[in-house]
Amino acid sequence: MEDRTVSISEVEDEWKTGLPRKGKLHAKRPVYKSSEEGLLSYRPGHSPNSILSPWDAEKEHKLRQSLQKSMERVRRSVFYKKLVEQMQRLQILETLVANARRSERLRHDQTIVNEFLAAVQSLGPNPADYETCTFHFSDGSLILETVEYRVKENHVVDMKPAPSSPTVVELVVLGVGSILDSEVSRCQMSLALLLKNQFACIGDLFVFDPVLSAMEYGFLSSLGCTPILRDEKGRRRAYSPTLFYMPHCGAALYNNLLEANMDPWCLGWISILGNSFRKYQDSWEVVQKPMHARPDCLLGLQKYVTEHSVNAALFPCVSAFNDMSWHLFPIKKYFY
Repeated sequence: MEDRTVSISEVEDEWKTGLPRKGKLHAKRPVYKSSEEGLLSYRPGHSPNSILSPWDAEKEHKLRQSLQKSMERVRRSVFYKKLVEQMQRLQILETLVANARRSERLRHDQTIVNEFLAAVQSLGPNPADYETCTFHFSDGSLILETVEYRVKENHVVDMKPAPSSPTVVELVVLGVGSILDSEVSRCQMSLALLLKNQFACIGDLFVFDPVLSAMEYGFLSSLGCTPILRDEKGRRRAYSPTLFYMPHCGAALYNNLLEANMDPWCLGWISILGNSFRKYQDSWEVVQKPMHARPDCLLGLQKYVTEHSVNAALFPCVSAFNDMSWHLFPIKKYFY
């Protein structure tokens, strides 16, 4: 039977699970937690460095073979070739790194201004001694501030260069489902692994889904992935250039991610490959839904988002990547 296409309405739950051939959702496996609430842990014998039981070793062997086939399937597809070309044409990774550098410079300049104005205010108001001067940002722009002349003369601001920004992009994979049970999930995970191998600037690859078993986490660790051990509900803060890959997650997860990165300095250095935000907006305009479920942050940021759709029709298993888009947050839209 052919794989069916997943619509936006089918992924409103926070976490999605892989779709089997008959179109029914997999039952979620129990998630093992430590005594600290929300912290996942490996079951005994299932950590990346432990010896697997014969049963789990056999499952891991089959998983390795299945994932190799899925990776080859994705790698040979026209979809993957066009996706890589799209990333290169849009300069997605390069833009994240450039925005991170620019954000660091602007944030550094703003810190200097704040410290300078704090020094001015500490002397108390004296309007007779105030004058207007120009302050140069490191990006060449100007800001006019009213400053106290004596402070300008006697308090020298240390104009240190902005700290160097990282040139490596993190790849965070959320919501791929069970790579053991679903070919769709294996194809989605294969794309992340192939992109890491394709682009030298992609560094660490982090992965999380509540349905992944300890054996699956251990297997992904053996491939160089880093499991995220806590269910952050999508609220993962980016502290460096980060590409979030979230295939077919619910609107709530995208909304949580955006809320966690609402600082303008931060939004500029993240990109999201996931369900089309534009289609979420259209869905909310057409269908009446409970207000408590409204993804306000996602909808409110629409005017700042640059969206580029992905052509999933080029991949044989359309349901793996349908309705997906690149979402970029140009830093100029926030400061200019």
